[in-house]
Amino acid sequence: MKENLLKINLKVIENIIMKMVIHEIGFEFYSNGNIIYEGGFTDNKREGIGKYYKIEGQYYIGQWKNDSGNGRGILYYKNRNIKYEGVFLNGKFEGNGKFYDESGEYYYIGQFKNSVKHGKGIIYTKDGDVK
Repeated sequence: MKENLLKINLKVIENIIMKMVIHEIGFEFYSNGNIIYEGGFTDNKREGIGKYYKIEGQYYIGQWKNDSGNGRGILYYKNRNIKYEGVFLNGKFEGNGKFYDESGEYYYIGQFKNSVKHGKGIIYTKDGDVK
């Protein structure tokens, strides 16, 4: 295996202890050893498709650009139910998407701006009735 195919970078940022990148696919870990991110990297930034684990238990799977969630993705609650699926811009809900209440009582399909309902949208009950 050629040396230039294996690139390992150690980097301490806040509570992140290690970043390891191999073939532009890599991992980041919290100081306790738990994984924070697994997925694509370009120029040492999260890029492409990846999975990000938030410290409070939520996680995001989707597209990354310039070290932030950008493009299509899904954000999950800690209980593994979907919180939001749709478009992200710099890690925030943006454009068209679907937001699910954590209790499962309702969901919203519509537009978002900066992670806030914005523009046209409809709220539905869990049975699919308009709320």
